[in-house]
Amino acid sequence: PWGSGAMPWAWIERPDGVKIATWFIVTIVVTSLVSRVLRSTELRVQGVTADPLAGICEDEVFDPTPYVGAYVRYFVRHPTTQLMPRKVKTAFDGTASERAISGIHDIAFLARERDGVRGFEVRLGGGTSIMPRVAPTLVDFARADDGEYLKIAEACFRIFDRQDWLRVNRARARIKVLVDRDGIDAVRAMVEEELQGDWVNERDFSIDHIT
Repeated sequence: PWGSGAMPWAWIERPDGVKIATWFIVTIVVTSLVSRVLRSTELRVQGVTADPLAGICEDEVFDPTPYVGAYVRYFVRHPTTQLMPRKVKTAFDGTASERAISGIHDIAFLARERDGVRGFEVRLGGGTSIMPRVAPTLVDFARADDGEYLKIAEACFRIFDRQDWLRVNRARARIKVLVDRDGIDAVRAMVEEELQGDWVNERDFSIDHIT
């Protein structure tokens, strides 16, 4: 009784730790799966990879890491690359070792140097799955420090974005299908023509502000 100075006890049911842990784990797994599904269906530049030894291997022409970062920052939320026929996967490699497996990517940049100027050989149209292709060379040398490689990449993506015939079948909606149908020479001509457009003058391709 309260009047006798005795302390009342309130019994509270202890939560079931196993149930809480199970719910927590299930929530994490489901969230991860949903996130993965959403990312896999996004029609943008994604999966940008590079040589895992970039910056520390002795045989690289130069470290491509800063240019990878500039590429990602330039194309993230870029209006041209938000609703393309299909996702685009990119590889950068600073050596001839092909550790980045550049040949099977939609677009790849291989470090090159000419007269002390850094640049990239640009390859386009690689892929695996039911239609494996090794990406052929689109451009022998695209300058790196002035962002020419970004300009060429955007030209490729603008062309790819306009290929409505590729949107009919998502299984075939990849750059490699365009390259396979028309040939790399025809695609190169498309890119050269695209680079004459007014949009080029509206862009800032310098990498100083995005590295």
